[in-house]
Amino acid sequence: MRPLLRLAFGALGFIDWVRFAVLNRLTCEGREHLEGLPPTGVLLVSNHLTYYVDVLAMHHGLASDRCGPFDGFRANLNVGFIAAFETLNERGLVPRMFNYTGAVLVRRTWRDGDRDVKRPVDPGDLERIGAALRRGWLITFPQGTTTPGAPVRKGTAHIIRQYRPIVVPVNLGGFDRAFDRKSLRRIGRGVALSVRFGRPLAIGPEDSVERIQEILTEAIVAHEPPPRRFGRLSRTDSEDAEPKSTDRAETIHPT
Repeated sequence: MRPLLRLAFGALGFIDWVRFAVLNRLTCEGREHLEGLPPTGVLLVSNHLTYYVDVLAMHHGLASDRCGPFDGFRANLNVGFIAAFETLNERGLVPRMFNYTGAVLVRRTWRDGDRDVKRPVDPGDLERIGAALRRGWLITFPQGTTTPGAPVRKGTAHIIRQYRPIVVPVNLGGFDRAFDRKSLRRIGRGVALSVRFGRPLAIGPEDSVERIQEILTEAIVAHEPPPRRFGRLSRTDSEDAEPKSTDRAETIHPT
């Protein structure tokens, strides 16, 4: 099965290279913060811009500091990601491919499709997450939605308190300007895309769930780029996403 999985990652990596580096411009920074980390028990926490390409972009960032056509063949097959059950339970090739390449499916405690709900955490979900951390690294999106500025949910804080992983923040930028929400359709070209890995977060065993939420919010939500889902972008409009010069100087901080 591993050769088939490697082939699947290789095919996805080549398609990503075209979409990320040929049609757009992907940069990966902060990989030095990953050096020396153990092969298991690392939790990557990230802001969430699209359903699918966020995970693919992080795999490229983990494989190389420059997005290349063969990143998929260098990808770490033991890096999984947490995904909502209803998202990857849809029919079609893309959900099936993501299920095959490392999805850990959980049921959201606050949302079921289009309905707001309140339900307890499924112990089976926690067991699958724990197994994934014991097997390798795990990607999660603590906001639980692609809505910009959404709050960090308590579920990720409970995972951190229970399993004590090394927590690495990841900040993504530009993907919501280059792709639609499900990332199946391109809406922009020449967009500057970015994956930035931060230093492992200082989270101690004495930190409460609420304190961990605050730490995660500061790491990924406070630095989240503003929403840019304005429909299709022209190549000129998307160039570097830089404002045109005006009489009044304005400082634009990097995403």
